[in-house]
Amino acid sequence: MTQTLWITISFALMLAAVALLTHDLARELQPRRPYALQATAPRAESLAVRYRTTAAFATLAWIPVVLVLALMFSAR
Repeated sequence: MTQTLWITISFALMLAAVALLTHDLARELQPRRPYALQATAPRAESLAVRYRTTAAFATLAWIPVVLVLALMFSAR
């Protein structure tokens, strides 16, 4: 039962990392306002993609997986 909980938590963290990266990339690829394409308009700032937060979520997601695998192999 506890192993299922740890795997579920790990899956949720991985989904959060993928969702965050997808959201940031979708915002980055969204078309800018029309005046941003004109030569006289100031250049639109690039939105920051949160790679560091995504990497943290993905790394934290592996901790429950490793914990469950360690518990499974130690029980043998």
